[in-house]
Amino acid sequence: LPALFLISVVWTGLIGALTMGGSGGLGLLHVGVEKGWWQGPGGCSAGSLSDLTPEQALEALMAAPLVSCTDVAWAFAGISMAGWNGILSLALLAVWGFAVVRARTA
Repeated sequence: LPALFLISVVWTGLIGALTMGGSGGLGLLHVGVEKGWWQGPGGCSAGSLSDLTPEQALEALMAAPLVSCTDVAWAFAGISMAGWNGILSLALLAVWGFAVVRARTA
C-alpha cells in the first residue's frame, strides 16, 4: 500500500508540475506579445490598416476583437496579468517539483 501511495503522489506531482510549466510558458509567451517581442496569434493581434481604403479599414475595425492581446488589460507593480501568471505559475512549478522530489525520497 505505501508503494501505491508513493506512485500516486509522484504522478500527481508530475501532472501538477506539467500543468504549471505549461501555464507559466503561456504567461511568458503572452508577455512577449504584449511587449512586442514577437507576433501573437492571427486572431489576437491587430493587423496593419495602412494599405486599406477608408471603407476597408472601417470594415476591418468593426470585425476586429474588442481587446487585442497586445493591450495590457490590468497591471500590478508594473507587471501585467500575463506576467503575474508566468511568475506565479513558475513558482508553483518549483513547489510541485519540490513535492515530487520529497515524495520520492520519503
